[in-house]
Amino acid sequence: MIILVHDNNKVVALLNVNLEPIDVSLNKHIATALIDLSKQFPKTLIIWCHEAFVQSINTTALQSVFHHKRILASYNPSVVNYLPNQIGYIDREFFLKIKTSVSYPTWLTSSNIGGVNSSVINSLLHQLNPKVSFDYFLNSLAKRAMVAGLFCYSEPKLLQENTSAIVETQQASVSDLFLFVKQHYKWVWVFFLSISYFVYEKKIVLFPLLKSLFFKQLSTDLNLEVLSIQSTKTTSDIKTIDVIIPTIGRKQYLYDVLRDLAAQTLLPNNVIIVEQNPLMESVSELYYLKTEDWPFTIKHTFTHQSGVVNARNIALSQVRSEWVFFADDDIRFDKYLLEHSFKTINQFGISILNYLCLLPNQKQLFLDCNKPVFLARVVVL
Repeated sequence: MIILVHDNNKVVALLNVNLEPIDVSLNKHIATALIDLSKQFPKTLIIWCHEAFVQSINTTALQSVFHHKRILASYNPSVVNYLPNQIGYIDREFFLKIKTSVSYPTWLTSSNIGGVNSSVINSLLHQLNPKVSFDYFLNSLAKRAMVAGLFCYSEPKLLQENTSAIVETQQASVSDLFLFVKQHYKWVWVFFLSISYFVYEKKIVLFPLLKSLFFKQLSTDLNLEVLSIQSTKTTSDIKTIDVIIPTIGRKQYLYDVLRDLAAQTLLPNNVIIVEQNPLMESVSELYYLKTEDWPFTIKHTFTHQSGVVNARNIALSQVRSEWVFFADDDIRFDKYLLEHSFKTINQFGISILNYLCLLPNQKQLFLDCNKPVFLARVVVL
């Protein structure tokens, strides 16, 4: 591991894990130095850090934070981010509203402290432009690479608890914000941004708008698949799992789901079914829950109150296993689903796994990980 120390303008030192100086000749420009360092040490974790935080680096947590090669993590103890709040005029994704007290997925990256494996930088060399500020460089890297399979987080564990040092973030100018939007979003969004400035702030930002039009959108055709993922994080060895299924009026479809669960190579302990029917005189139609033998315990609740959220809350109160599989009542899956779920959980070192359900012959249009969409139909957590 190598720690690149800077003062926001230039590199001031290179340190090892014991915070001892390393004698390596590098360009003083921070982004260029990061790239050069990655070339010289192609399989190394590189930490960048403002000089004010050097003595506050939580070195004992670094291995658990960067538990596989495709992780970029940073932390900003300040309430001010490099990109101003006006980025929210054109981007409403949850990535922008960071909960700083916990590990949080976001492409908003800070130069105060952070890190990435040098193999990530080397894989994207031809897509990186070091001739910008370090904060712009980091946010551009994370924004484009996150959808290509880079796991980006705000991670408070990078700093020791009760760290008192604060560095004032050098926020992007209005021109830099327009440039960022033009290079990382569809061209039309710079016009929406200028309109929002006028409507909400009574400001005319004609020059930043016109200036941004001379720049092209940066490529998002990044490839990190050459970097295999195998987490070093120790996940729970307990592979007990309960399945919760809210259902309403889908007797035959639910039966098919139960047959798929019964065929699993790793059987669930409990299948918790919450059947809903708002008709007050209605009764359960799921006769097969009692007339057939199932290789797991079925917990069945019948309620006249409809609503999938309420049904899931009822089911969650009955969960007894270490893991929970949120299933819809009309999905189909092969017999290896639960077994493969745990293999993926161990491979990526994650605690939540979200599945995409496709129809026959339907094609997936985005990568497997880091899509800013939460699909609650099939989730393991």
